[in-house]
Amino acid sequence: MADAPIGVVLTGAAYHDNPLLYANHATRRLTGHSLAELRGDNLRRLQGPRTDPAAVDELRGALRNWNATTVDLCNYRADGTPFTSRVSLVPVPDENGTVEHWFGLQAALPEE
Repeated sequence: MADAPIGVVLTGAAYHDNPLLYANHATRRLTGHSLAELRGDNLRRLQGPRTDPAAVDELRGALRNWNATTVDLCNYRADGTPFTSRVSLVPVPDENGTVEHWFGLQAALPEE
């Protein structure tokens, strides 16, 4: 996972506000944030003025209902520059079926 060509994150759904537990190298390169900056924080920190509220609502609904989803999302790098990526959330249930974590996958889309 560390060297996957797309961004991979793991968050702790069982914890308050879905904090980031892990972000691979591709995620850190894409966002311009170090693992130390991201760890323990919610990835909504990447949102900004051009982030589509409908896409954010889709992500929130998936988290609330424990469903996988994929959206295109405008986020912002640490230096403030926007980028668009395809973001997929995948629930990771425990042995009882309760979502314990979420995998997030993020692939940058070409700039138009």
